Parts: sequence; structure tokens; C-alpha cells
Amino acid sequence: MAESTAPHYVRWDQYVARWLKDRIGYILWILYMLLLCVAIPLSVSELVSRHAEKHIVVWFVAGVFVYVTIPITTSGVIHHLCNFSDPPQQKRIIRILMMVPVYSFFSYLGMILKDETIYLNAMRECYESYVIYNFMMFLVTYMYEHYNVEQLLTFKPAQPQLFPFQKLPPWPKGKAFMIWSKRGVFVYVVSKPITTFVM
Repeated sequence: MAESTAPHYVRWDQYVARWLKDRIGYILWILYMLLLCVAIPLSVSELVSRHAEKHIVVWFVAGVFVYVTIPITTSGVIHHLCNFSDPPQQKRIIRILMMVPVYSFFSYLGMILKDETIYLNAMRECYESYVIYNFMMFLVTYMYEHYNVEQLLTFKPAQPQLFPFQKLPPWPKGKAFMIWSKRGVFVYVVSKPITTFVM
């Protein structure tokens, strides 16, 4: 039985459907942003024309920006989850991406709930130190996977200390530099939440 060598034509409606399917996320994103660009100024002008108190206008604008961060971060997280090819690294990337909505949400709540601001700031600072730890581990893991980082650092020339610490000895090189960098980040990660709760 001979195979047909006739060209395969795609109907125009199938082509349009496939084109829309490939670009629907971008189209929705553009419509979402256009809606926000129109809705925010109209809403603020309405609040001002009704003589709303200034803190109400500020809450509204801050709430809009919190609302904007959620789909941006969600799309980044979803893309990483759909293409989960390097789980140890992508888990850290997702934790870093979540910094934006967590920080903006706790800041927004701190504006509204003034009496609880100190507790909200403490939770925000704890997540910030957790993200800094994840960022450091992301960098270290990436460098060890793709480069022999300790050997590269061993052959780099020693860097002098910055002003006003020129009289101190230069930074250590190689493995010692990596160990001191990890220790410095770990000290910050532990001390930041403690000092936040103490203050």
C-alpha cells in the first residue's frame, strides 16, 4: 500500500485556534495590565473626588500593587513547576520568587494593622533571612556543579580590603573563602530574626 505524498493543509480555523492557544497567556497578561492601567487612575480619582482620607487612598494603591505581584510571581512559579528538570535548584528558585508576594503582603498588612506591625515585620524578616540562605545555597550548589570553584578562587589574585580596612590582611582564597562566606551568611540568617524579635 503506497503512502500518500500529497501536502497536508491546515484549515484556517485550526491555525487560528493553535495560534490563540500558544499566545493566550500573553494576551491575557496584556489585557490584565491594560485593565489595571485604566482601573487604578479611575479608582484613585473617584476616591479623591469623594474626599476620601489620604490613608484610604494609600491603602488602595498599595493593595493594587500587592494584587499585581501575585500573578507575576505565580506565573514564574508555575513555569518552574511545569519544567521541573532540576528539583534541588528549582525549589530554591521558587522560594526566592515567593519573596516578592510575601514581602508585599506583610508590608500591606502592616500598613492596615498598625498595632501588629512589629509582629508582621518580624515574620517578614524571618522569611527574608530564609530566602538569603536559599540564595546562598543556590549559588554554592550551582558553582560546585558547573565549576571547580575552590580551584578557580585559589588561582585568583588576592583582593585588598576596601576602605577603611586596607590595613587588614587580604581575603582568604580557595576553600577558606567559601567556608567564610557560608559562615557569614549563616550568622546573618540566625542573627537577623533574633535581633528582630529582641528589638
